[in-house]
Amino acid sequence: MPSTLFVNREQDIATLDGLLNIIDRPSIDRPTDGNYLDKCVVNVYGAPGIGKSALLHKLRHNWQAETRSIFFIDLHEKGFQAETTQQKVRFCQQILTQFPDADEPRVTALQQQLIQIDTQHDERLDTLGEELVALMKQRKEQRIILLLIDACEQASDAFFAWLERRIILPIIHDPQKQQTRALCLMSSQLLLRWRQHNVRRRVTVLSLAPLSAEATTKLIDYTLNGQPADGSDAPFNPEPAISALGQQLYSLTFGHPLATHAALEHLDLQKQPEELNQWIEQHRLGVSREIVQRLRKHATRSLPAFQAQPRSAPQTAAWEGWQILEALSILREFEVNSMRVVLSAYNDTYRDTSQSMLLIYIRELLETRFAIWNSELRAYQVAASIRRIIAHHLAIHNEQLYVNLRTQAKLYYQQQIKTVMNNRHVYLLEYFFQSLSQPETVAISLEDVQQDLAYFLQRYYALRDDTLQQLLRAFAADHELSEIVAQRRWDPALFTKAVQEFQDAA
Repeated sequence: MPSTLFVNREQDIATLDGLLNIIDRPSIDRPTDGNYLDKCVVNVYGAPGIGKSALLHKLRHNWQAETRSIFFIDLHEKGFQAETTQQKVRFCQQILTQFPDADEPRVTALQQQLIQIDTQHDERLDTLGEELVALMKQRKEQRIILLLIDACEQASDAFFAWLERRIILPIIHDPQKQQTRALCLMSSQLLLRWRQHNVRRRVTVLSLAPLSAEATTKLIDYTLNGQPADGSDAPFNPEPAISALGQQLYSLTFGHPLATHAALEHLDLQKQPEELNQWIEQHRLGVSREIVQRLRKHATRSLPAFQAQPRSAPQTAAWEGWQILEALSILREFEVNSMRVVLSAYNDTYRDTSQSMLLIYIRELLETRFAIWNSELRAYQVAASIRRIIAHHLAIHNEQLYVNLRTQAKLYYQQQIKTVMNNRHVYLLEYFFQSLSQPETVAISLEDVQQDLAYFLQRYYALRDDTLQQLLRAFAADHELSEIVAQRRWDPALFTKAVQEFQDAA
């Protein structure tokens, strides 16, 4: 399968093209400010495998022009293993190899300095970094500087601090009334933390979402039939069999690019789409298992313990923490208490797990970056598309366990609704999410859901105060819950309408 296929991201690319256009073209609307770009550092972030590297490589290709100098830095693999000084050296090496021939004498001199640097004492790297920046700023007078840095999560704290202060800050710093001649794109699995105020104030963020069902179908079509040679943006009208195949795979991958590629690599692409549809229907569990194994391998490789192994050592895909992640995949957010509930239901061996051990499990999950800390919700979460993939696999692999986990989680949230007033709206949503996420074999009637909601409203929202509006906003913003309701062919606005009617009846 071609590794260069790139689909979707039209809106993301348009957003980034818009930033580049501000500094790439004469300004008409703001003549006094010239081409000043206030937010010239973009942190592109998203879950592992979501397509950050693919996006940066696509932009690197799209943005080639005589009026621009592009520097692409890849921090994958070696950058993760290296010490801080080695990371600095590697960064400088990559920068130096991308200068054009016109700069060869100065570049050669800097390369010689780099070879002579003692990796145990990196003070000289500060000076070398300043010379690098001076060379880049000289080019900045004639060309726009585009600095693309991939996989920033691999950088050590000390290296990132050096990168921010010694490289990025002097490159982007321009007085307010002068033109901005640089744009920095930095990809990471988590939001980057900035130390320098003059960098932080010029940062904007771009969160990458999973591929849509249409984009997943387009990826499948391009894989089977080839990408249009002219790269045209003609309307995408796949044949019915391709559309059906796209829906099949989307129901297994939920638009996660890494998962979609894993599924496609498992298929015999010499078959016709109709045959592939039939084959997937018969081997759905096997395809799902292949996807999950790819995610598990990806998570394992990101663990520091794995990275510390010598390259020559045999690499095992075993990771005990995966069963923790599998149990937590039914929860949209978790903390120690909800974690204890689902782990006890998942396996009795976790029933008496101490709080300190649970925190160790959480720390390890965070190291894979499949799980994150959501500071706004004040809770941990498994990345949405990854959570849905793992939960779906569990549902078709061990339905009895899956049903039991959902049931125990529902009972937990029911208890939280009774006892925790401040977050009652959160627990109400999770209660119904767990109720409606049961497989089709578990009978759930619309009447039962409506009765449950009516009971909670009468019991806890009789005063019709601001908490009712809080609940209404929460239901309206919960697109995943609306999607699950729609899949049952009920009104997607079921909950918001019920709450609104309850409020109007006051």
